[in-house]
Amino acid sequence: MGAWLAIALALSCQTAAARPLALGLEAGEASGVSAGYSWSDRHQVNALLGYSAVFESLVVRTDYVFHFWRWSSPRQYGARLSVFGGAGGRLGLFEPRPRYLRETDFALGPRLPLGVVATMPPLPFEVVLTLAPGFDALPVVRPHVEAGLALRLIAPITKI
Repeated sequence: MGAWLAIALALSCQTAAARPLALGLEAGEASGVSAGYSWSDRHQVNALLGYSAVFESLVVRTDYVFHFWRWSSPRQYGARLSVFGGAGGRLGLFEPRPRYLRETDFALGPRLPLGVVATMPPLPFEVVLTLAPGFDALPVVRPHVEAGLALRLIAPITKI
């Protein structure tokens, strides 16, 4: 237990030249492995490799998000809250089925993620709540709304 705590605290120590990479799990529509990379305080790229139970498909999605509102608690608490919005894309790859049972093998389309990120800097974790309306544009136009809750471990990366 002590070793895990030491590793978590070491990962949370960031230098001025480090940019955080966050890796974790996301539950929702779709669920899977979630990642985020921030190259500044306001700009971030988020990605997910997961499974959609609604569409029964493997989902790959990426989003660029801009953190347009931030709040920080007094220094002794260290909590931070950030609201973001952005644009991204979603690719769904469907399970193989007989041709007469499926419309298509894939779906591709845009999405507009909106969400909230909560962090408490002594802890190397972030909690991300996202709601993203969008639609599949290819090959069949079909609207969808995705929502998810992610818990990610934040690890600093030294800028190259």
